[in-house]
Amino acid sequence: MISLKVKEYIQRKIKLTSYPKILNIETTNFCNLNCPMCVAKDTREQGFLDIDFLKRIIRENKKVLSRQFIWLHFNGEPLLHPHLSEIIKILKKNRIRTRFSTNAVLLNKKKALELMEAGLDYIVFSIDGYIKKSYENIKLGANFEKVEDNIRNFLEIKKDKGFKTKTQVQFIKMKENKGEEKLFINKWRKTDINYINIKSFCSRAGKVYGMDRFIDISTLIKRIKRRLPCFYFWETLVILWNGKVICCCQDLLGELEVGDLKKETLIDIWNSPKLIELRKKQLENDFSTGPCRDCPDWKFVPNRYVSYFFDSAIKWFFKEIFKKEKKDEGINIIFNKK
Repeated sequence: MISLKVKEYIQRKIKLTSYPKILNIETTNFCNLNCPMCVAKDTREQGFLDIDFLKRIIRENKKVLSRQFIWLHFNGEPLLHPHLSEIIKILKKNRIRTRFSTNAVLLNKKKALELMEAGLDYIVFSIDGYIKKSYENIKLGANFEKVEDNIRNFLEIKKDKGFKTKTQVQFIKMKENKGEEKLFINKWRKTDINYINIKSFCSRAGKVYGMDRFIDISTLIKRIKRRLPCFYFWETLVILWNGKVICCCQDLLGELEVGDLKKETLIDIWNSPKLIELRKKQLENDFSTGPCRDCPDWKFVPNRYVSYFFDSAIKWFFKEIFKKEKKDEGINIIFNKK
């Protein structure tokens, strides 16, 4: 079945009748690590999502937010937010499902229990290494053994208490961890983790400093040259901790700001003159705006019906036959435990 968003993209519409997918609500952009591939350290004002402001956002945007499945991170470590469990409870109460990605450094047993009791639906443990050396070269400031213990404790608590939170371990392929991919998969297959994600390296719209340390640059250049209009402009909005809204999940610097929830609603922003103009530029193959200029991470969706159905059939085949979910953003999820 084809979604309304995809139909409007294929039909080259710039004013949309679909509702936006709210991909992220950034709880904080502070982080406790200093990973070398992070592009957003100290690049914009830092802070924490205010609880009362969150309630206002929900109250003013109920039609859009109801039944969404939202990531509670964007740039930063969500476990640093002192009221993360309360945020989860508030969203769940308003029929909004929750998930987030964490480096798991702060995920002690008390915090694990608190999150699952709050009703967290899905958690991603970002690891990126099979052995201590490569992991700690990537996750600067983290301890390999401690993080693995935290994850295993989470899984044990989940099993003992019968919680339903889905779990995923993530491994981003880089030069630093080359050759560890299969070992990583085999290690975590032996646990009660639900999904194993082997993810391609993301350049964050070409903003990662010293990118050749992590990936072969030629592969990124090829992707920049053969791009189509980016589907993100027809699909998603991202809410930053201070209420500013951007339209691209690769834009960690917040350059493509399209609105402010202190002044507007999500529906107002979705068909605002600024976002309509950005869609128009994409359709005209004008990728000169801000982070789009050097971005190899644009989201691919076939722009013809025949191509879309063929692409969907291939993805269905991988999911049903090989128990793997392939996504254009370089996400390759292996189904491990139900």
